[in-house]
Amino acid sequence: MLYPAEIDEFKLEGSATGSQAMHNTQLSELILKLTDSAIVSSSIDHQSKMVSLIREVVQFDAAWWGWSSFTGGRTRLVNSASYNLPRSFDAAVRAVSHIDPFIRRGRNLPLFSMQMSPSTASVPPEYKAFAKSYNVGAILNGHCRLESASSFHFFMSLYRTAESSIFNTDEVDDFRIILRHLEQSLSVSVRREIKATAPVGGEAAILDADGQIVHATSGFAKALATEKMGKRQRNTILGRLPEKTTHWIGQSVTLTTERYTQDLALVSLSQPGAWDVLAPREKKVAELYLAGMSMRAIAVANRVSPNTVRNQLASIYIKTSTKGKLALSQALMRN
Repeated sequence: MLYPAEIDEFKLEGSATGSQAMHNTQLSELILKLTDSAIVSSSIDHQSKMVSLIREVVQFDAAWWGWSSFTGGRTRLVNSASYNLPRSFDAAVRAVSHIDPFIRRGRNLPLFSMQMSPSTASVPPEYKAFAKSYNVGAILNGHCRLESASSFHFFMSLYRTAESSIFNTDEVDDFRIILRHLEQSLSVSVRREIKATAPVGGEAAILDADGQIVHATSGFAKALATEKMGKRQRNTILGRLPEKTTHWIGQSVTLTTERYTQDLALVSLSQPGAWDVLAPREKKVAELYLAGMSMRAIAVANRVSPNTVRNQLASIYIKTSTKGKLALSQALMRN
């Protein structure tokens, strides 16, 4: 069931009891607060702030949101989060996504919002059962497309319990306006976050488990295009990257992945350099060696034999085409 709403008791202008839509001053204040939060907060903290700000202009008991894509005949839902809902809700709502009335109505629209009561006759029985099990009496759902480089939408569903009133036309119209600003502020927060992790002079992107770009820094697509390869080859490479922490070296770019969230991977794009030709253990050895540690000390630190370190250093010199500690330092510093 929906958790008891931890909100002040108030009736909005424009609620189902009937009055006016959101005022311009309310929207202006919301935009300013969203922008301020996006600039100073992590994406996780910003999402929490985002929900509290929406509650100032739209009354609801619970919410669920994330990113969705409807390409290739598949529905992808990633990075989802919720407010005032039990943990089981996410799996339950995903299980009925194939008959979700909102997805069926709005999947091809770049900007969409609609309200619905699950008790409506046209709603599939399985979806009705899902809504009833969580005491959902009214749903206000919408999505808006992310930047052009992404096939994903930002989506959000607001819920009222069976004991509450339905969402009215004014609230649907207001929510359509609010959605775009929610998406923009969240994009600012996420791009700022991934830009901070991008290598110097490089770019970064967030990929889903299939290698689809969800969010990216502004120059990621252009930088990736410098690697001359067909669309199929590019999709194959990107599709393999999220499988594990890995490293792919091309002629023009190097791609390195790490886990971002449970279902997303962060990909850093850089220009190939001396560091990129080294294996992870070789990078660690090179860092310690250039920091002044002896081969014996490096062996102790890495719990290997001095002969292993000696062989690793020999491999490092071969891969970087250098001879001597000074040349190795200069080659790696250039990168």
